[in-house]
Amino acid sequence: MEKGAVDLVLLGTGADGHCASLFPDSPEASFSGNDAYVGKSGGESAITCTLGGLLNNAKQVVLSASGNGRALMVLEALSKGASSGMPAAQVRGRDVTWFVDDDSFAEYAEVVLKRRN
Repeated sequence: MEKGAVDLVLLGTGADGHCASLFPDSPEASFSGNDAYVGKSGGESAITCTLGGLLNNAKQVVLSASGNGRALMVLEALSKGASSGMPAAQVRGRDVTWFVDDDSFAEYAEVVLKRRN
């Protein structure tokens, strides 16, 4: 197995597009090294996976975006990709799957329909 490669990563997402304790505009979200883990900044005693070292080298990544308030994040993540600035949109494992529940999909469909009209 190559360095940092895992078979499956399961990630939850926040309405702001954070995942794996990587938040928009945080130093950890823009860490470009190949290390699999990095210490969290801001005085927190925690570690997180890095996009470049572990998450983007995973064979399969599953992102869960369930609950109210996730639809706009999913829409922006899927339409703008990495340029959205959201860590969830920057996850580029070999195979990435998004799961949404009925609530977030209903919001997503409503927003997409409004944009089309």
